[in-house]
Amino acid sequence: MPLFIFLSGFVCLSILDCSIKTNTVGNTLKKRAIRLIVPYFVAPLGIIVVMGISAIIKKYKGKPIEIISIIGQYTMDIYILSSFIQPALRVVIYQKLAMNYWLYILLNITLSIIISLLLSKYLLRRFIITRRLLFGMQ
Repeated sequence: MPLFIFLSGFVCLSILDCSIKTNTVGNTLKKRAIRLIVPYFVAPLGIIVVMGISAIIKKYKGKPIEIISIIGQYTMDIYILSSFIQPALRVVIYQKLAMNYWLYILLNITLSIIISLLLSKYLLRRFIITRRLLFGMQ
């Protein structure tokens, strides 16, 4: 059932996305109607897709699920710290090394999660004052 929910939401999002990109002359009314209706369908369908993915992931056990669980425990830390790490990575990876944009995005997301996780786990959560000031923890 969750796989069906995931696939149906994904198919509906794909159809809506393709219908916006149609470029035929004389279909201005259709384009206006689609632009009016689509924003109200995208958010609920996106929610359905995410719920389907989470239901599929919930069934599995093993190392990847443990990694996702660890990342889940540090999400606020990753969110807060990545806002400082990502601009630095942008300067180093994208501007200084002149790397491909899509590779930069992949590296930026991956490295900011890893660096934030390591900083939080081994440095910032060890001290009471940084736990309180940065993360609001006791």
